[in-house]
Amino acid sequence: MCVLLQPNTSVSPENYDPENKEDNLLGPNGEIRVFLEGLAEAKDVQSYVKAHPIGDPAITSSHADWDYYSKIIRSFGKTLYNH
Repeated sequence: MCVLLQPNTSVSPENYDPENKEDNLLGPNGEIRVFLEGLAEAKDVQSYVKAHPIGDPAITSSHADWDYYSKIIRSFGKTLYNH
C-alpha cells in the first residue's frame, strides 16, 4: 500500500485496460516509458518522482479518506510522514 511508503518513492499509474486501444502508456512516447527513461537518468529519485507525478496523486492529510488511511499507517506502527 503506497500510503506506507515515504513520499515521492512510488507512482500509481492508472489501471491497464486491454479494451482501450488508445492506451499508449508503454508505447514509444508513452507516459510510463518516458518517465522511466528520465528516472534512469535522474541523480535523485525522490526529486524526480516529485517533479514528474504519474497517475493517482499521493494520499496526504488533505485526502477525503485521510482518517481511514492514518489508522492503517498507525496500525503498522509507522510514523505519519509530513505530507
